[in-house]
Amino acid sequence: MYLNTDHFTRHIVTLESSLTLLNRSEPESIDYEIFRNTVVKGFVLTLETGGKLLRKALAQIPEAFRQEIVRGGTVLVREGRNR
Repeated sequence: MYLNTDHFTRHIVTLESSLTLLNRSEPESIDYEIFRNTVVKGFVLTLETGGKLLRKALAQIPEAFRQEIVRGGTVLVREGRNR
């Protein structure tokens, strides 16, 4: 099972950079508002991407588990049944 996490890693790096810039800006400045919005949107995007990766990983587990059972010679799960 291979999941490409490059996009997710990029979101995390971008979020960390945005947070660093937010912390460097003055709280009453327009830069602070821009970076604050960027951090919030970046967090939501990172969370959504992480959820999609988790969903893909969990979707592959039942199939892999079923294949391991069949290879062992004992069929405990009916063929064609994913859950």
